[in-house]
Amino acid sequence: MDLSPRNYDPRNYPYRNGIGVTLFLNHFTCPNISYAVNNLGRRQCTYSYADRKALQRLMRYIKETAHLGITYTYNPNFEDKFEIFVDASLGTNNKQGRSTTGYAIFIGPNLVDWKTQLQKHVALSSAEAEYVALSRVC
Repeated sequence: MDLSPRNYDPRNYPYRNGIGVTLFLNHFTCPNISYAVNNLGRRQCTYSYADRKALQRLMRYIKETAHLGITYTYNPNFEDKFEIFVDASLGTNNKQGRSTTGYAIFIGPNLVDWKTQLQKHVALSSAEAEYVALSRVC
C-alpha cells in the first residue's frame, strides 16, 4: 500500500485509532503531549497527509521517550502546597475563533491533573480568554 502524498487515501490509514491511543496516553501518563493530541484530534474527519505525518511524529516521540515518566514523591515541606497553572491562547488562528485552554494541577511537587481543550466561549480579548480558562478550572 502506497501512502505517499500523491496516492494518499485517508481510508487506508487508521488516523482515529492513533488519536485514540494518544488520548489514552495523554490522560494517564504523558501531559507533555496534551496540546499536540488536542490539536490533531480536532481534524479526525478531515485530516490531511500533513496531519498523518504529525501523528506519526507524535507516535515516534512517545516511543523514544517511553522510559521517562511521572514520579510522585513525598516531602513534608510541600504537604499542604496546592498549585494550579492555567493558560489560554486567543483563538485567532482557527476558523471558529475559539481559544485553547490548558491547565496543570500540582499537590506539592507532584502533577496530579492536566488538560488541554478548546473553549466553548468565543473570547474577544486575551484577558477574557484567560478569565474563561481560570473559571473552567475552579
